[in-house]
Amino acid sequence: MVSQAVNAANRSTAGRKFIEKTLGVHRDAPVPAYHTKSARKRLQQYRQVEAPEAEATANTSGKVLLFATCYGNRNMPSLAEDLVAIYRHNGIAIALAGKEYCCGMPKLELGDLDAVSRARDANIPQLAEWVDRGWDIVTPIPSCTLMFKQELPLMFPDDPQVAKVRDAMFDPFEYLMLRHRDGKMRTDFSTSLGKVAYQVPCHLRVQNIGLKTRDVLQLVPDTEVEVIERCSGHDGTYAVKKEFHEISKKIARPVIGKVKKSGARHFVSDCPMAAEQIAQGLDDYDPQHPLGTNAGLLFEDRLTIQYQVQEMLRIERIFEPAGIAAELDGYNPLIPDGSNWKATFMIEFPDLDERRAMLTSLVGIENKVWMQAGDLDKIYAIADEDMQRSDSDKTSAVHFLRFELTAAQVEALRQGAELAAGIDHHAYQVELRSIAGNVRRSLLADLD
Repeated sequence: MVSQAVNAANRSTAGRKFIEKTLGVHRDAPVPAYHTKSARKRLQQYRQVEAPEAEATANTSGKVLLFATCYGNRNMPSLAEDLVAIYRHNGIAIALAGKEYCCGMPKLELGDLDAVSRARDANIPQLAEWVDRGWDIVTPIPSCTLMFKQELPLMFPDDPQVAKVRDAMFDPFEYLMLRHRDGKMRTDFSTSLGKVAYQVPCHLRVQNIGLKTRDVLQLVPDTEVEVIERCSGHDGTYAVKKEFHEISKKIARPVIGKVKKSGARHFVSDCPMAAEQIAQGLDDYDPQHPLGTNAGLLFEDRLTIQYQVQEMLRIERIFEPAGIAAELDGYNPLIPDGSNWKATFMIEFPDLDERRAMLTSLVGIENKVWMQAGDLDKIYAIADEDMQRSDSDKTSAVHFLRFELTAAQVEALRQGAELAAGIDHHAYQVELRSIAGNVRRSLLADLD
């Protein structure tokens, strides 16, 4: 009854308005359904099982304890069910622990270290017992995997049980690829996936295991995977909060733009919350970012740069003040300061040979990108102020641009003048008129 009542409230306009007012959850933010029949109930036959028939490889035992996670258990039980089906199809034994508690990541992000310690005390002893019995551990949510792999070991470096669980913890696709390496994964796929746009979640990238999900997908015949390594803007509860939801959507726009541009048949992410955030944006995405079919601008602001810095610090494991300061020195020039726009300019040709040839033909293109307010003079980009990215033989596929506006140009845009963009290079010419919607609103906000 509780799940039904919560789901009914989340589906109704009145319910969402009430929840926004009382709990601060934005009325338009995607929120997951709750299931009375949880994953652990659906999979109860796997509790406390033994697996004498499991076949080990050099790096895997062939026996996996599934840590279902809060989200996988209550919000998307099909996620755990599908993972179990895939592993069983590949001859991997599955078990569930007798009890399971939150991994502690939500509390860590709120700074509640006492709650994290309690979560460790609840989970780690029983997980360590399973490791002692020869079982590996997998979770279906990247944040939870990261918690056991990195966050708890950083917080409790002298706890041998934490270290034991860390060494037995795997990402689901990492585990499959380890099995595949030793010939223990079935690859008799019968159906092509076509083109897949794959967003790599931040909490997966920071694990530094490579792109194992992509590698598994590419084992399917006639399947092409376009990798998108950029933040979705979800970040736990951040994206659903009333005060941050619109900002989170802005952070997600570069990913949404790449998914749209890819023309993929499928869009996937390892993180279901990131996937929901991006999927919602696909419906109202304003497609004015691309400059033709093979170039595009991704406009930056303080928030998008902040997220990139945070991602880099976490991925590179930079914790010392000097290292943080060095990263800030590199990224701060990319933040617009009220009289300009700053953007990442990307040249994109999927075919490697064509890309090499075009980068030779497009020397100097970064200086030919322009914006225009009404019928005033074109605003040509000032390119790569931090370092040289082109020479006389070829240009780079990525450039950082600054568009400096005069007071008259800013005022014209505020008064409703048309905003246009284009490229005037002899080998690549394009013009986009009447840039509007989210892009225009965002760019005007950067001029405040």
